Amino acid sequence: MLLSNYTKEFKYNWQLAAPVMLGMLGHTFVSFVDNIMVGQLGTAQLAAVSLGNSFMFIAMSLGIGFSTAITPPVAEADASR
Repeated sequence: MLLSNYTKEFKYNWQLAAPVMLGMLGHTFVSFVDNIMVGQLGTAQLAAVSLGNSFMFIAMSLGIGFSTAITPPVAEADASR
């Protein structure tokens, strides 16, 4: 009985998490391809691109996290109208 209280939300949570996971996977794939292409130019260039990709990953993670976190309060406020 107690476990079913938690598992009934799994489908909804998956629907929220799936686009975020796909976005992060896409960014990781693009970073991987960037590293392959720039890695042929030299080690300094590869280091620069890897550092830039790391900063972009942090910024994108924060942006997606905030946009995902704000969705339920906005939906609740809209439903109360």
